[in-house]
Amino acid sequence: MTVDELRPIIESLIYVSEEPISVKQLAAILEGESVDDIQNATDQLAEEFNARAEDWTFDRSPAVIESQRARSSASMSGAI
Repeated sequence: MTVDELRPIIESLIYVSEEPISVKQLAAILEGESVDDIQNATDQLAEEFNARAEDWTFDRSPAVIESQRARSSASMSGAI
């Protein structure tokens, strides 16, 4: 997978994670992906988040959070 393909996946994992998630944890979830590519993707996301930090906020309803957690759990367990 390319860094550009990893970015939205990593962004989703960060979004649904209840705790901060490390590159090492992301690498375990994204088994087989290069740690360097994951690091590059997270660096790019951090730059993007910082650049637009004044322009957005997270507003997640409980239903959306549960749906995202269910999908995340299913994909992490190999169900998807």
